[in-house]
Amino acid sequence: MLHSYLALIWRFPKAIALILLMLCGLSSWYGSHYFAMNADLSSLVKQQGQWLEDYDELNQHFKQDSNLLVLINSHSSGDTQTATNALSQGFNKHPLFSKVVSPTSEPWIQQHALGLANQEKFNQFEQLAKKELVPIIAASYRQDAGKVQQLANEQGNNSLAAQAISQAQQGIVDWQSLISQTLNPATASVIVLTATPDLSHPQPNKAIIEAAYGVIAAANLDAAIEVKLSGQAALDYDEIVAANESIALAGSASLLGLIIILAIAMGSLRSILACYAAVLVGLTFTFSAGLMAVGSYNTISIVFMVMFIGLAVDFAIHFCMHITQSRQQLKDDKLGVLEALTHSIKPLGLCALSSAIGFLSFYPTDYTGLGELGIISALGMLIGVSCAFVVIPLFFALFGYPKAKAQVGGSWQRFAQILAKGQGFILVGSFLLMGLATLVASQFRFDFSTLSLKNPNSDSVQTLQQISSQKLGSSYQLYAMAPSDQDTQAITEQLLALPSVAKVNSQLDISLKQPEQRQQQLLTMLQSIPKPSEAPLPSSELSQRLFSGLNELLMNMNISADVTIPEHIKGQFINGDKQLFIITPSGDMSQVKKLNQFIKEVKSVLPNASGRAVVEKEVGSIITQAFFEAIALAIAVIATLLFFNVRYKGDVVLILIPLALSAVTTLALIEWFGLSLNMANIIVMPLIFGLGVDNGIHIVERFRQSNDLASFFASSTPKASLVSSLTTLCTFGALSLSAHQGMFSIGIVLTIALSCILVFSLVLLPVLLNVTKPKP
Repeated sequence: MLHSYLALIWRFPKAIALILLMLCGLSSWYGSHYFAMNADLSSLVKQQGQWLEDYDELNQHFKQDSNLLVLINSHSSGDTQTATNALSQGFNKHPLFSKVVSPTSEPWIQQHALGLANQEKFNQFEQLAKKELVPIIAASYRQDAGKVQQLANEQGNNSLAAQAISQAQQGIVDWQSLISQTLNPATASVIVLTATPDLSHPQPNKAIIEAAYGVIAAANLDAAIEVKLSGQAALDYDEIVAANESIALAGSASLLGLIIILAIAMGSLRSILACYAAVLVGLTFTFSAGLMAVGSYNTISIVFMVMFIGLAVDFAIHFCMHITQSRQQLKDDKLGVLEALTHSIKPLGLCALSSAIGFLSFYPTDYTGLGELGIISALGMLIGVSCAFVVIPLFFALFGYPKAKAQVGGSWQRFAQILAKGQGFILVGSFLLMGLATLVASQFRFDFSTLSLKNPNSDSVQTLQQISSQKLGSSYQLYAMAPSDQDTQAITEQLLALPSVAKVNSQLDISLKQPEQRQQQLLTMLQSIPKPSEAPLPSSELSQRLFSGLNELLMNMNISADVTIPEHIKGQFINGDKQLFIITPSGDMSQVKKLNQFIKEVKSVLPNASGRAVVEKEVGSIITQAFFEAIALAIAVIATLLFFNVRYKGDVVLILIPLALSAVTTLALIEWFGLSLNMANIIVMPLIFGLGVDNGIHIVERFRQSNDLASFFASSTPKASLVSSLTTLCTFGALSLSAHQGMFSIGIVLTIALSCILVFSLVLLPVLLNVTKPKP
């Protein structure tokens, strides 16, 4: 059958090559036409439990659908407020933004700023009013703009008088806004927006980001005003950009690295090109097959496009080297190919199947994101090994065979002698290493933060950090509900007493404080202003601009207890029989220990507290459980597969020992280097068994044919294992060049894991096989 298959290739190489090229073209078209990316990692986990019910209930009463934050910074509170007002108006007019929340731009908030301010700020205003506002009001009685100018000169550029004169030179003074800025003298503010992503587009949030920048540009703000974007839409947009750029960079670096390694190891241009052709054809088919199977890639599953290069080239290298060795022994090209195919199809097929099982181990778990990666990867393994068996013989049939060269040098023989002499030391050392590594590995940490997977240098991440550092909000705020008839003040005080809580927002923020007392204080202050005996000065344009809005301010300084709160403002904190508390953390929430403490403390007061922090923590627990399930499944299925495909059943245990040692050593090194497992790199652990078993299969298969260390290391298998491991290391290591931190972490952890697999497979496994080989 295999002979008939090869005879078909040898007889019609051009026709088969043409069909293959046409299929590659069709596959490329499908991939480019239907490509889609999902950057929401939280959606890639099956979610259930009380925490999800709490989150759903929160959304029913207080919908958490905002997905874009606009940060405005300037050198003065006045400029910030002016820019915030202009941008709020622009966003409200744009049809893409369904909701715009900007508390500092709300007319009702500005109108009732004196009543809404906390007592400390009100006292500060009262002192400021006596010093600065009262003299201005006195000057207004005589329409004396010169007096206000004099006050501005005396009190400085940040005084009320100076700001009023500055506004009057451009138009009518907005005294209400000036007083609001005095009570909240912030040089930074945030506008919260809601917009619906276009899920049919490869970049679902592109239209949102472009629309936001369009509104910013149309506002024609002063160059000194800085406006930045963050929030989920901006984070997802930047993440997809970083993922695409990282894949392109890592893919290019891995292909370049492969050229260098293959050139040194194989020494034949035809062999290198044949391997490359097999990889590129397989990559094209896998990319489109993955889209057909799961519909879209995510920022984890897209990594397989780089991983495929390293894995598929392993099949090509082993097959190519076996062809070279068989041609050299049989002195016939076609017989050599047939011999290599006959002896390679089972072990390479078994390797592809075991790798597919390693990838598929997450499929039955609740981590559907890695389950999708498993489906794509399993398809890729089958496609990769099939392409090696098709493309390499076809390439040689079209372009000729490489010159046969001796594949093994004296260095491998010396290495075999060293292993033979040091067998006891290697076994004892491996046993001690297993114990020590297991002890250290038991301390490994899981970082469930999705922010840790994003590019820390992206604008959206840096802006989010800036928002947090300026205490304008936090992506790890918690949201909790309580019955609306419960004492809001008491709950707020309980929360503020917690060490991990920095700020609490509630309906108290939109409630007037001591209105009767404050009203009396203001009346006393205003009544104390002496009425001038002199006649008013002639009215001028400057005085009209300066004083025309002052009467309105004085009327609005009437703090009444009977105030109706607008529904759109009231609805932010009160909905039916529920009231909302927004709790901001005080510590660095990038540290999992502090984040856990924050969640625990807040839930001790309000058990239904929810939000991104709780969702990520619970998703992290699901992923950790999936991690253990995937490892157990991978080991069980791979062990069963090996049991029915190896001659000596004890070889199953021998193959798994170096892999178990690689797994615990990898976890130990991760902990030793201060790294952690996360939502992306957690797939590496099951893959240690799925990918590491490949070398074990090749080594066991060849050792049982050779039956001693010297003969084994004289074959092509050790070199093929070394070269294939180095090429895999090269491609996976290229991921560590990624700006996307999820891909970067996969690259780092895979590099550690594959290095361990390489060392233990070529050192420990041959020794285990040698000391347990059957007696002649």
